[in-house]
Amino acid sequence: MGRAKKYLTPEQKADANRAKSRRHYEKKKDKINNKRRREYHKAKAHTDCAPGILVPPERHGSALQPQDPLHLWMEQNDRIKNRLLKITGKEPAIFVDEISLRYLSDGNKDTLHTHATQLGKLQKAIYRCQNEVLTLAGMGPEYHAVDKTVILIRTIVGWVEEVLCYAMVELSEVRRLREERGFMYQIG
Repeated sequence: MGRAKKYLTPEQKADANRAKSRRHYEKKKDKINNKRRREYHKAKAHTDCAPGILVPPERHGSALQPQDPLHLWMEQNDRIKNRLLKITGKEPAIFVDEISLRYLSDGNKDTLHTHATQLGKLQKAIYRCQNEVLTLAGMGPEYHAVDKTVILIRTIVGWVEEVLCYAMVELSEVRRLREERGFMYQIG
C-alpha cells in the first residue's frame, strides 16, 4: 500500500510546484537578485562590443564553469586587502592617528567605534578566508600570503581598539598618550 496521492491531476501538481517556486523566490529574493546583478556587471565589464550591447557570460550546459576553490579564496583575500586599503588609505598608522585626532577634536567616540566595527567585519572575513585556504592548501605559500593580511588587519584593529579603550576612560587620557607617543601605533 502506497500513500494517498496528494495531487490528483497534473495541473494540480504543476500549480503546487509553481507555488513552491514562488515561496522559495520570495524567501531568497535578495540573494537571487544580488547574484543576478553580479553576473550582469561581470558580463558588462568583460564585453568587447559597443556600449549598450550586453553579451551574457559563456555557459556550458546550464551552469557557469566551476573554478578552483583555492583560487576563489585567494581572490577573496585580495578583495579584503583592497577594502582595507580603501578604509585606511596607504599607511595604517596615519589612519589611526587621524581618527584619534578626529576624536580629540570633537570628543565623539562614535568615529572610533564605527571604524572598530568596520575593521572587525574585515577581520572576521579574513579569518574565514585563512581557515579555508589552510583547509584547501595547507601551510603553503597561499596560506602565508593570507596570513600577512591577517596580521595587518589584526594589528590595525588592535591599534583602533587601544585608542577606543582609552577614549572610554577619558578624553584627556587619549590626548596625553598621543602627545607622549605612548600608543602602539606610534611606537611601532
